[in-house]
Amino acid sequence: RVIFGFNSMDGIIGFPYNGGPTPNTSQEYHAFISAYIDNATQVALIENHYYPLQQFPAYDGRSNASIAWQSLNGDVCLACPTLMQISDIATITKSYVYEF
Repeated sequence: RVIFGFNSMDGIIGFPYNGGPTPNTSQEYHAFISAYIDNATQVALIENHYYPLQQFPAYDGRSNASIAWQSLNGDVCLACPTLMQISDIATITKSYVYEF
């Protein structure tokens, strides 16, 4: 049996979410995403469908752009790869996954 898991806001940003630069405005958010993705359609989907800023209220001195970027980072770097791995492993052994 295998148990995989991840915590909300996991990723490479680091505790307490200040391990590197993060965007603070919608313009910076767009620039951060565009630095990694050069397809304008995909950038628009990320900004308007998957990680729209209005779904990430500012909190504890952090801007909504910063929180959205950190959430995206955690999903790309940890949550999604973990789910892909458990999907493969589940074909050969009983497996469990959690999000905390």
